Amino acid sequence: MTPAEKRPETAAEVRTDARKRRGLIAGALALIVVAGAAAWLLVGGAGPREGGSAAPAVSSEIPLATAAPTDVPQTVLVDAPQLPPNLPPVALAEPSTYGNGVDARLVSIEAFDARAQGPGEVSGPALAVTVELTNAGTDPVSLATVAVNLYFGRDGTPAVRVTDRTGTPLRGELAAGKSARATYAFTVPAEQRDIVAVAVSYLDGSGTAVFSGAVS
Repeated sequence: MTPAEKRPETAAEVRTDARKRRGLIAGALALIVVAGAAAWLLVGGAGPREGGSAAPAVSSEIPLATAAPTDVPQTVLVDAPQLPPNLPPVALAEPSTYGNGVDARLVSIEAFDARAQGPGEVSGPALAVTVELTNAGTDPVSLATVAVNLYFGRDGTPAVRVTDRTGTPLRGELAAGKSARATYAFTVPAEQRDIVAVAVSYLDGSGTAVFSGAVS
Protein backbone atom coordinates (compact mmCIF):
# COMPACT_ATOMS: atom_id res chain seq x y z
CA MET A 1 0.00 0.00 0.00
CA THR A 2 1.44 3.35 -1.07
CA PRO A 3 1.47 6.40 1.28
CA ALA A 4 -1.32 7.87 -0.81
CA GLU A 5 -3.35 4.72 -0.31
CA LYS A 6 -2.84 4.63 3.52
CA ARG A 7 -6.11 3.82 5.19
CA PRO A 8 -7.81 6.56 7.27
CA GLU A 9 -7.32 6.39 11.02
CA THR A 10 -10.25 5.28 13.07
CA ALA A 11 -11.73 7.53 15.80
CA ALA A 12 -10.18 5.30 18.50
CA GLU A 13 -6.73 5.63 16.95
CA VAL A 14 -7.09 9.42 16.76
CA ARG A 15 -7.98 9.59 20.44
CA THR A 16 -5.02 7.35 21.34
CA ASP A 17 -2.60 9.54 19.39
CA ALA A 18 -4.01 12.65 21.08
CA ARG A 19 -3.49 11.12 24.52
CA LYS A 20 0.10 10.22 23.65
CA ARG A 21 0.82 13.79 22.47
CA ARG A 22 -0.69 15.25 25.64
CA GLY A 23 1.40 12.89 27.75
CA LEU A 24 4.59 13.93 25.96
CA ILE A 25 3.76 17.63 26.40
CA ALA A 26 2.94 17.19 30.11
CA GLY A 27 6.22 15.33 30.67
CA ALA A 28 8.20 18.07 28.98
CA LEU A 29 6.49 20.77 31.04
CA ALA A 30 7.22 18.85 34.26
CA LEU A 31 10.91 18.66 33.37
CA ILE A 32 10.95 22.42 32.71
CA VAL A 33 9.33 23.17 36.09
CA VAL A 34 11.77 20.90 37.97
CA ALA A 35 14.77 22.44 36.23
CA GLY A 36 13.52 25.95 36.98
CA ALA A 37 13.02 25.16 40.66
CA ALA A 38 16.51 23.68 40.94
CA ALA A 39 18.02 26.75 39.30
CA TRP A 40 16.15 29.06 41.69
CA LEU A 41 17.43 27.14 44.71
CA LEU A 42 21.01 27.27 43.45
CA VAL A 43 21.01 30.93 42.38
CA GLY A 44 18.56 32.83 44.51
CA GLY A 45 16.71 30.52 46.85
CA ALA A 46 19.26 30.63 49.67
CA GLY A 47 18.21 34.09 50.82
CA PRO A 48 15.31 36.53 50.62
CA ARG A 49 14.99 38.75 47.55
CA GLU A 50 14.29 42.43 47.81
CA GLY A 51 10.66 42.91 48.71
CA GLY A 52 10.27 39.31 49.88
CA SER A 53 10.11 37.85 53.38
CA ALA A 54 13.01 36.14 55.09
CA ALA A 55 12.94 32.52 56.12
CA PRO A 56 11.90 31.88 59.76
CA ALA A 57 14.80 32.65 62.10
CA VAL A 58 16.32 29.82 64.06
CA SER A 59 16.95 30.55 67.72
CA SER A 60 19.91 29.35 69.75
CA GLU A 61 20.02 29.04 73.52
CA ILE A 62 22.92 30.83 75.19
CA PRO A 63 24.58 29.39 78.32
CA LEU A 64 23.95 31.63 81.32
CA ALA A 65 27.07 33.19 82.81
CA THR A 66 27.93 32.05 86.33
CA ALA A 67 30.59 34.66 87.15
CA ALA A 68 29.60 37.38 89.60
CA PRO A 69 28.89 40.63 87.70
CA THR A 70 31.51 43.36 88.01
CA ASP A 71 30.62 45.82 85.24
CA VAL A 72 26.95 46.52 85.82
CA PRO A 73 26.21 49.99 84.32
CA GLN A 74 25.44 52.70 86.84
CA THR A 75 22.29 53.57 84.91
CA VAL A 76 21.00 50.13 85.87
CA LEU A 77 22.14 50.29 89.49
CA VAL A 78 20.54 53.68 90.20
CA ASP A 79 17.14 53.19 91.83
CA ALA A 80 14.29 54.43 89.64
CA PRO A 81 11.64 56.51 91.45
CA GLN A 82 8.76 54.43 90.05
CA LEU A 83 10.33 51.03 90.77
CA PRO A 84 11.35 49.16 93.94
CA PRO A 85 15.02 49.55 95.00
CA ASN A 86 17.58 47.29 93.38
CA LEU A 87 18.68 44.12 95.08
CA PRO A 88 22.42 43.25 94.91
CA PRO A 89 23.26 42.23 91.30
CA VAL A 90 23.79 38.52 90.70
CA ALA A 91 25.11 36.44 87.81
CA LEU A 92 22.76 35.50 85.00
CA ALA A 93 22.69 31.90 86.26
CA GLU A 94 22.09 32.77 89.93
CA PRO A 95 18.75 33.31 91.74
CA SER A 96 17.73 36.48 93.54
CA THR A 97 15.46 36.64 96.59
CA TYR A 98 12.84 39.28 97.38
CA GLY A 99 11.89 40.15 100.95
CA ASN A 100 8.57 38.27 100.97
CA GLY A 101 9.82 34.74 100.26
CA VAL A 102 9.62 34.98 96.48
CA ASP A 103 12.70 34.00 94.45
CA ALA A 104 13.46 35.09 90.88
CA ARG A 105 15.77 33.46 88.37
CA LEU A 106 16.48 33.40 84.65
CA VAL A 107 15.59 30.05 83.12
CA SER A 108 17.14 30.70 79.70
CA ILE A 109 18.25 33.30 77.18
CA GLU A 110 17.82 32.61 73.47
CA ALA A 111 19.23 34.60 70.56
CA PHE A 112 17.10 35.04 67.45
CA ASP A 113 16.23 37.53 64.69
CA ALA A 114 13.09 39.42 65.66
CA ARG A 115 10.49 40.80 63.29
CA ALA A 116 8.78 44.01 64.36
CA GLN A 117 5.06 43.45 64.73
CA GLY A 118 3.80 46.60 66.41
CA PRO A 119 4.40 50.35 66.82
CA GLY A 120 7.82 51.20 68.26
CA GLU A 121 9.22 47.70 67.77
CA VAL A 122 12.55 47.18 65.98
CA SER A 123 13.45 44.21 63.80
CA GLY A 124 16.89 42.63 64.09
CA PRO A 125 19.03 40.57 66.46
CA ALA A 126 17.15 39.93 69.69
CA LEU A 127 17.17 38.04 72.98
CA ALA A 128 14.26 36.08 74.42
CA VAL A 129 14.58 35.89 78.21
CA THR A 130 12.52 33.39 80.21
CA VAL A 131 11.97 34.48 83.83
CA GLU A 132 10.75 32.26 86.65
CA LEU A 133 9.34 33.32 90.02
CA THR A 134 8.96 30.81 92.86
CA ASN A 135 6.86 31.34 95.95
CA ALA A 136 8.81 29.79 98.81
CA GLY A 137 6.44 31.25 101.40
CA THR A 138 3.28 29.86 102.97
CA ASP A 139 0.74 32.26 101.46
CA PRO A 140 -0.22 33.00 97.84
CA VAL A 141 1.24 36.18 96.35
CA SER A 142 0.11 38.46 93.53
CA LEU A 143 2.22 38.79 90.37
CA ALA A 144 0.33 41.82 89.11
CA THR A 145 3.24 44.19 89.79
CA VAL A 146 6.01 42.21 88.06
CA ALA A 147 7.92 44.11 85.37
CA VAL A 148 10.87 42.87 83.29
CA ASN A 149 13.37 45.12 81.49
CA LEU A 150 16.69 44.53 79.74
CA TYR A 151 19.72 46.82 79.36
CA PHE A 152 22.80 46.28 77.22
CA GLY A 153 26.27 47.71 76.69
CA ARG A 154 28.51 49.63 79.06
CA ASP A 155 26.09 52.58 79.02
CA GLY A 156 23.15 50.41 80.05
CA THR A 157 21.02 51.25 77.02
CA PRO A 158 17.38 50.19 77.54
CA ALA A 159 16.40 47.48 75.07
CA VAL A 160 13.19 47.74 73.05
CA ARG A 161 10.57 45.08 73.79
CA VAL A 162 9.32 43.11 70.80
CA THR A 163 6.16 41.06 70.48
CA ASP A 164 7.99 38.35 68.54
CA ARG A 165 8.78 35.46 70.97
CA THR A 166 7.21 37.34 73.88
CA GLY A 167 4.64 35.22 75.67
CA THR A 168 1.97 35.99 78.24
CA PRO A 169 3.58 38.09 81.01
CA LEU A 170 3.64 37.07 84.66
CA ARG A 171 0.20 37.85 86.04
CA GLY A 172 -2.40 36.51 88.42
CA GLU A 173 -1.69 34.80 91.73
CA LEU A 174 1.18 32.47 92.61
CA ALA A 175 0.27 29.80 95.17
CA ALA A 176 2.64 28.82 97.96
CA GLY A 177 5.26 26.31 96.83
CA LYS A 178 4.54 26.98 93.13
CA SER A 179 6.51 28.58 90.29
CA ALA A 180 5.49 30.60 87.25
CA ARG A 181 7.41 31.38 84.06
CA ALA A 182 7.11 33.93 81.27
CA THR A 183 9.23 34.90 78.27
CA TYR A 184 10.09 38.49 77.36
CA ALA A 185 11.91 39.38 74.11
CA PHE A 186 14.03 42.46 73.37
CA THR A 187 15.97 43.75 70.38
CA VAL A 188 19.67 43.69 71.37
CA PRO A 189 22.57 44.34 68.92
CA ALA A 190 24.78 41.27 68.63
CA GLU A 191 27.95 43.34 69.05
CA GLN A 192 26.80 44.93 72.34
CA ARG A 193 26.13 41.86 74.46
CA ASP A 194 29.35 41.88 76.46
CA ILE A 195 27.30 43.43 79.27
CA VAL A 196 23.61 42.59 79.58
CA ALA A 197 21.46 43.30 82.61
CA VAL A 198 17.96 41.93 83.17
CA ALA A 199 15.91 43.74 85.82
CA VAL A 200 12.89 41.96 87.30
CA SER A 201 10.93 44.42 89.42
CA TYR A 202 8.41 43.14 91.94
CA LEU A 203 6.59 45.83 93.87
CA ASP A 204 4.90 43.43 96.26
CA GLY A 205 8.34 42.07 97.11
CA SER A 206 9.75 45.58 97.48
CA GLY A 207 12.74 44.87 95.28
CA THR A 208 14.19 44.76 91.76
CA ALA A 209 16.31 41.70 91.01
CA VAL A 210 19.25 42.49 88.73
CA PHE A 211 20.89 39.69 86.72
CA SER A 212 23.99 40.71 84.79
CA GLY A 213 26.75 39.19 82.67
CA ALA A 214 28.01 38.60 79.15
CA VAL A 215 25.68 37.00 76.61
CA SER A 216 27.57 35.32 73.80
